[in-house]
Amino acid sequence: MVSTLVLRLYSSCGGCGYPCPYASSRSEDALPTNPLLKLLNALDEKINECVALCSSPTKHPKLLDIVRELCDRCRRVRMLVPFTEALLVPRKVVELLDELCIVSYVADPRTVEALEKLFRILTSSGFDNLATYLVIDENALEIEKPIEVARSYGVRVRVGEAPYVSPRHLDVVKLLTRKGISIGLPYGDLYGYRACVAFVDGYPITVLFKDFERCSYLYLDPAATLRRCAFSSKYVDLKSCTNIEESLRNLVRECVHRASDAIMKPVVRIDIRVGDKIVPSEILQILDIVELVGSVRKACTFLGISLSTCIDKIRRIENELGTQLIETRRGGRDHGKTTLTPLAMKILESYRTAREKILRILSEEIVL
Repeated sequence: MVSTLVLRLYSSCGGCGYPCPYASSRSEDALPTNPLLKLLNALDEKINECVALCSSPTKHPKLLDIVRELCDRCRRVRMLVPFTEALLVPRKVVELLDELCIVSYVADPRTVEALEKLFRILTSSGFDNLATYLVIDENALEIEKPIEVARSYGVRVRVGEAPYVSPRHLDVVKLLTRKGISIGLPYGDLYGYRACVAFVDGYPITVLFKDFERCSYLYLDPAATLRRCAFSSKYVDLKSCTNIEESLRNLVRECVHRASDAIMKPVVRIDIRVGDKIVPSEILQILDIVELVGSVRKACTFLGISLSTCIDKIRRIENELGTQLIETRRGGRDHGKTTLTPLAMKILESYRTAREKILRILSEEIVL
């Protein structure tokens, strides 16, 4: 199943500080709109997430038209843009996006000052759909200061490898664990990567990493060649393809990296039994974030799920248990704050205890 469509709209990039090939490219290729529309028409169902990568999407001459089309065809549309070009994104485009994510390499000395300036300008302009993607590698793990800046403006933080730049596997989880950051269990996918929760000085961040066993994205480059994975040698040329439906079925049938790059690893899921009822892992992860941020809406934004879906899931479990799990205070000094009920706190404590025990066992060779 394909849940994410990853688009590289343009062949060069203004640069986020990371030495990627797109930053040094002199190519000026822009993804044609007709092959993209052909692909969207051929997909059987609505794509859950579309991600426009950070190779200078602002240079595409039909950027606004493409974003409008993607918003009609995809449940969520996110754009990654290097910090050097974030202010070049047209206001109408930002307003359409579910998320504008500003990418920066943490080793670049410009990062902290640039992010502070960008967040100040964009939040004062009324934008609340902002995130930042902090690129790390083995030699660049200093994420605390950029996170502190993001926290001061209420900006969501994602941490991971340079997105879709190299086929090399970077064990992001292990690197951050060795730095002393406690990483939670995976809760879903974001930008085509697996996503899990971590906390830095009490602020929630999303840690992104490759999972070859759950490759669930399509990659379309500026030449209109469609691949099952960004670095696969197999592709479909959408400009010349006459039977895209059949080509698409053949392409998505199997990820070419799966057999060669997959490794043995545990799959961990924590549910909590309450009497004869089960509180599933996805609800526990929601409660975990709600307890920390004091808001269901903020928790949904962080986890990348809709508020209505989240509320429905919580209410369903509450009906099964016959009691509330969350309470929202409507007045007083804590107006609008959401708290967990005593039962929900007991459930959450059991979940956190189990999670910490599992993570300790996996800490020597973390392969979440």
